Amino acid sequence: MDHIIPFTIWKNNDLWNLLLARSELNNQKRDKIPSPTLIENRRELITHYWGVIHKHSQLRFQKELQVALLGYESPDNWHGPAIEQLTKNYDHLINTRGFEAWNS
Repeated sequence: MDHIIPFTIWKNNDLWNLLLARSELNNQKRDKIPSPTLIENRRELITHYWGVIHKHSQLRFQKELQVALLGYESPDNWHGPAIEQLTKNYDHLINTRGFEAWNS
């Protein structure tokens, strides 16, 4: 498992922030922030995985996703808005806060 937003940057174990990752890629990523381009390129894979988690832990997943990424966005239409907010958050962390981007 890998934290999309590294745990060292944001102490968050929400289900949406955890993705399966090969250990060698996880080691390469370390504490870097996935670039917005990488998130967009992996949009289908991320939303597919989120859908699997949503199916098995619907209430927890929805609550965590709404608090961290969606705010008042309708839970029925969460895929696109969640990825868009994630991309905005990453852009902020990279371009405003100065964290290193990861593009692999």
